[in-house]
Amino acid sequence: MQFRRRLHMLPGPSEPYPEVLEKLQRQVLPHYGPEWEEAFNRVCEDLKKIFQTKGEIILYPGSGEPATHMVIANMVKPGDKVITLTNGFFGDHINLAVKAYGGNPILVRQGFGEAIDPERVRKTAVKHKDAKCIFAVHVETSSGVENPIREIGEIAEDTGKTYVVDAIASLGGCMLKMDGWNIDVCLGYASKALSSIHVLSPIAIGSEVWKGVEEKPEYMKPYFMDFSAWKYMTWGGIHPVTMPTTNVLALGEAVKIALREGMKNRFERHHVAGKAVRAGVRAIGLKVLPKEQEAAGTLTAVKVPKGSEDEIRRLMMEEFNIMVGGSLGGLVKGGGTYGKGELIRIGHMGLVASPEYIVPTLAALEQVLSEIEFQIEGSGVEAAMEIFKRRPTEWINGMFARLRERYI
Repeated sequence: MQFRRRLHMLPGPSEPYPEVLEKLQRQVLPHYGPEWEEAFNRVCEDLKKIFQTKGEIILYPGSGEPATHMVIANMVKPGDKVITLTNGFFGDHINLAVKAYGGNPILVRQGFGEAIDPERVRKTAVKHKDAKCIFAVHVETSSGVENPIREIGEIAEDTGKTYVVDAIASLGGCMLKMDGWNIDVCLGYASKALSSIHVLSPIAIGSEVWKGVEEKPEYMKPYFMDFSAWKYMTWGGIHPVTMPTTNVLALGEAVKIALREGMKNRFERHHVAGKAVRAGVRAIGLKVLPKEQEAAGTLTAVKVPKGSEDEIRRLMMEEFNIMVGGSLGGLVKGGGTYGKGELIRIGHMGLVASPEYIVPTLAALEQVLSEIEFQIEGSGVEAAMEIFKRRPTEWINGMFARLRERYI
C-alpha cells in the first residue's frame, strides 16, 4: 500500500492541517489596513495562549535560523558573557551564533543524545555571576531529546539570568509554560508541532524584556532584526517588513485548532504518540537514541545499522510515499556530525501524532528493514497499538476508515 500523497513523518516541516491548506487558497489579504491589523492581532493573542505568556509576540517572516539570529542579536551585545547549553546540532548553532554577534559564550556541553544536566547548569551559573543570559534548546531536533527547561528556568531565576529558549520543535506539542517557567524570550515555529506551513517564526517576549526594549528612531543593522523596530512600528498595524499575510492567517487557523483541542489534551496526545513510536521501533529490534525519560513527544531519533540511513529513507519514500528524516551533518567544515549514516528521525508532531499515521509508518519501516536483510525481532505495529489501546476509544474509532481514504 502507498499513500496517495507524500506523508511527512518528518522532524519538520510537518504535515499541515487541511484547514490550514484551505486558507492558502483564499484571496491574498493586503499587509496593511484595519482588516489586516485585526487579523494579525487576533493571531498574536491566540499565540500568547500557546506560549502561556502575557508578554508580546513578534511574528518573524522567516525560518527558525534567521529568527534565532534575530533573538541573539537583540539579547547579546559585544562582550556579553552568555551561558549556552548544548547537546546537539541546534545548541551548537546557538553557541556559534553568540560568538558571531560578539558574545562570550560559556559552554555547557552534554553528550549527544543526553538531556542537559541541570546541576551542571547551576554550577556554571553560580560560578559565572556576571553572565547575562542562559540559552537553551527545549527539544534538540537532531537527537529527539527533550531538555529540562522548567528546572533550568528555576536556575535562571535563582541566579538572576535572562532565560532564552528555542522551542522550535516543541511549541504546541510539549508542555511549555513561558511565564510559569521564568522564560524571558521564547522562539517557536509554524510548521513543526503546530502543523501550519513554514517560513514563519513566532517569538514571544516576556513583559520585563519588552519593557526594556527602547523605542528609538535609529535601529541596529539590519533594522528589521531590531526588537525596537517591531515595537515602534506596531502602531497602525505597520511592520518593519512586508508580512506574508496568507502564512499568518494559515498559522492562525492552526493555532485555533490547537486551542480547540485543549493544550493539556494536545500535550498528552504527543506524549502517547512518542511512546507508541518508541515502543514500535524497539519491538522491531532497533534502539532509540535518548533514554525513555528524556525522549521528546514530537520526534524520535532511531539508531539504524551503520551506513543504512540513506537506503532506508529512499525505500520508505519509493515504496510507501512516506518521508522520514535523516541525521544532520556538521556545522563547520571538518567538524563532527550528529549520527551521520546511522540515524533516522521520525516526526510525530501536530496532525501526524496519531495512530492513523504512526501505524503505517512503522509497518513500512518493518518492510523496508526486511528488504535490507535486517533481522526483525517483533511487530512494531502491535507494540504501538498496545500503547494506543490504553488511550480513549476515540483515538482508535474511525482510524481504519481514515486510512482507507488516504491509501490506494
